[in-house]
Amino acid sequence: MPRMEKKLYSWFCTQRLKNVPVSIELLKTKAKAINETIAENPNFNASDGWSQRFKRGFGIRHLKISGEKLSAAPEHLGPFKNYLRKKIKELQFTHDQLYNADETGLFWKLLQEMTLVTSEERSHSRQ
Repeated sequence: MPRMEKKLYSWFCTQRLKNVPVSIELLKTKAKAINETIAENPNFNASDGWSQRFKRGFGIRHLKISGEKLSAAPEHLGPFKNYLRKKIKELQFTHDQLYNADETGLFWKLLQEMTLVTSEERSHSRQ
């Protein structure tokens, strides 16, 4: 399925450029969605065997995610602060209703520890 796989690899590279972690399950889900869109193979099911061949063919491998090296994106700070002020005013929140969760561990939604990466990537840090 060369058309679907080419589109999938393009999507994958775009996600990795944004430093978005990509799991094998996410890759399979996106493959199915792309296949449905272009209708290249009506019997496609994104099996483990297919995913292994896809990763091998495009030089994709697993890599452990570590640290918070990329946690601060200064260019997004200004627009986010403006958006937050607007929402606080719009929803009429008081200062007592605001909570700083900067250092709070979100155990209810654990972040994945591994991601798929291209063969050129040597490391990955959490966003």
